Amino acid sequence: MTRAPMIPPAVVRLRRARWITTVFFTLATAVCLVVLAGVAIDADARSRLRESDAHLAAAAVRYSKIVYYGAGSFDLGTFGPTTLDAPNQPVGFVDGDGVEVAFPDQKAMPNVAVVTRLTSAAHRYRGSVFTTASGPSGVPYRWVATPMSSTPDGPAVIVGASLSDTKAHDDFVRLLIAAVIGLTFFAALGGHLLSGRGMKPALRALTQQEQFLREAAHELRTPVAALTLTIQQARAEPGTASATLQRAESRLTSMATLIDGLLMRARADAGHDPVPLTRIRLDQLVDVVLDDYPDHHIPLETTPTVVLGNGELLTQALRNLVDNALKYSGDTPSVQVRDATLTVTDHGPGIPTAQRRLVRQAGYGSSEGTGTGLAIVEWIATVHHTHLQLDTPPEGGLRATLRFHPPQDENTRTAS
Repeated sequence: MTRAPMIPPAVVRLRRARWITTVFFTLATAVCLVVLAGVAIDADARSRLRESDAHLAAAAVRYSKIVYYGAGSFDLGTFGPTTLDAPNQPVGFVDGDGVEVAFPDQKAMPNVAVVTRLTSAAHRYRGSVFTTASGPSGVPYRWVATPMSSTPDGPAVIVGASLSDTKAHDDFVRLLIAAVIGLTFFAALGGHLLSGRGMKPALRALTQQEQFLREAAHELRTPVAALTLTIQQARAEPGTASATLQRAESRLTSMATLIDGLLMRARADAGHDPVPLTRIRLDQLVDVVLDDYPDHHIPLETTPTVVLGNGELLTQALRNLVDNALKYSGDTPSVQVRDATLTVTDHGPGIPTAQRRLVRQAGYGSSEGTGTGLAIVEWIATVHHTHLQLDTPPEGGLRATLRFHPPQDENTRTAS
C-alpha cells in the first residue's frame, strides 16, 4: 500500500505562518484603508457643507439688498419666487416680532427657538451664522441668518437649503467602499505572494533539512543493524574476535562512505559544493558493494565498464536498489553491469506504471518504509546526467536501470 508524499511538520508550520502573516497584513491594510476612507468621507462632507454655506450666505446677502426695511415693515420690492436661487427655497425676513414675511409660507420656517437663536447670533457676530435644524416635513435643512442692519435687534434674513440631496456624497462613499474592498483584496493577494517569495529560502532550507534527516535514517538503518548483528555474533563466539573485528571495520567503512555521500548531497542541494565526478570502474564498485550481502548470494553479471561518476553516490544508489529489491520482492535480485549500464532486477510484485513517477519523490512509498530510497537514487541519477528507469521484465517483477554516459577525455569534472 502506497501513501502520498509526506509534508514535513516544519513546512506545515511555515505555511501556517505564511497564512497568518497574510491575514494580519490584510487586516492592517484594511484598517488603514477604512481609517483613510473615513477621513476622506468626513472631509468630503465638510467640503460640501462649506460650499453649501457659501451659496447660502451669498443668497442671503443678495436677498437682503433687494428687500428694504423701514417703519417697522418690509418692502419686498422686486423680490419674489423668480428671485430665489431654487424653487420653493425657504426664505424668511425677521424683525423684533419674529418672521414677518416667509417664502413659500410660514410652515417652511424652522421653529421660533431656532429663529431667535440664529438671528441673535447673527446680530451678535455681525455676520452670517449657520445651523442645522428641521425644515418642512421634518427634513433636515441648513439655515443661515444674515443681519440687514447694524442695530442689535434689527431685521435679518433667514435662508435654508435641504440636506436631503446627498446623491453626490453617497456616490463618493460607495466609490470609496468599493476602492477599500478592491485594494484590500489586492493587498491580501500581493502580501501573500510576497510572503511566499520571502519564505522560499526558509522553506527550501527546512525541506532540505527534513530530507537529509529522513535519508540519514534510511541509509544508516541497514549498516547499523549489520554492525549490531556482528557485535552480537562476537559475544556469542568469543573465539572469532579477529574476524568479527574485521567485519565490524568493514561495516564502519561502509557507514563512513554513506555518511560522506549524505553530506555531499546536502552540500550540493544547498549550492555550496558541486559533486566531483571521476572515471570509475563500475563493475569493480558493484562487486565490492555486493560483498556486503554475503547471506543473499546475489547473482552478478559484469563486463569491464568505465563510467564518469562519484563513487560514494554510486555506492549509495546501488545499496538502495538492492535493499529495495530484497525488502519488497522477498527474493534475491540479480545485478548486471554492461555497456555503461547498471541493472537491478527482482521478481517481486513490481510497481504499477501509474505509480512509477511518484515513487521517485521523497516521502512517497509503502506504509512500511519512509519513501526515500528511490528518491535518493533518482537524485543520484540526475547528478550523473541520467535518470532512473523503472520497467517490468518479461518474467515479471521490477527492473531498475541506470544508463551512464561514456567518460569524456578529462579525468575529473563536476556536477551540480
